Amino acid sequence: MTDGKPEAREARRVESDEARRYNLRALMALKGSSLSPQDDLIELLKTDQPINRLVRDRLIELLLGPEISGGMSLSLRGNKTQRDRTNAYVSRNKWFEIGQWIDGLTSQGALRAHAIEEVASAINISEKKADKSLNYYRAARNWIAKSLETECGAELGAATLRELYIFHDCQGDLAKELNSEILERLPPIGL
Repeated sequence: MTDGKPEAREARRVESDEARRYNLRALMALKGSSLSPQDDLIELLKTDQPINRLVRDRLIELLLGPEISGGMSLSLRGNKTQRDRTNAYVSRNKWFEIGQWIDGLTSQGALRAHAIEEVASAINISEKKADKSLNYYRAARNWIAKSLETECGAELGAATLRELYIFHDCQGDLAKELNSEILERLPPIGL
């Protein structure tokens, strides 16, 4: 239902014109037709205006590389801190999966020590690392189960809660900042 008041229509038109202007400047920057492409992109990204589908598609092309985008490319450079965070995230995902495997064996009747030994041997890791992975998985599993009992957790689902747990573990303050509204509605993550 649209608001028929002239002021509301005018506000939507001005907002729409502003969005078009920001998106046009960004698209021109992404096509190589701007004297200050970085500034034009930043200007759009700092606004609350919707990003046009053409701008999104062009960003994707540029991130995929010059062979897709017709010679131009846009790259994201990670620094050591970012690489460390990425490695931490990948490691924790592996811990979760290893722990899940061991837990599956113990739930089928295997003794904890035998399950740890079997998995450690199968994937060539130390039994200590396998044991820590099992503990990590069980802590995550317990938090996910508690979270699924909340309305917020039920909406997010187990897979998203797993990602949130791991992200929180390896990103700490950044995860809290980005997910503060969600984390307030879930049980505390006890790492």
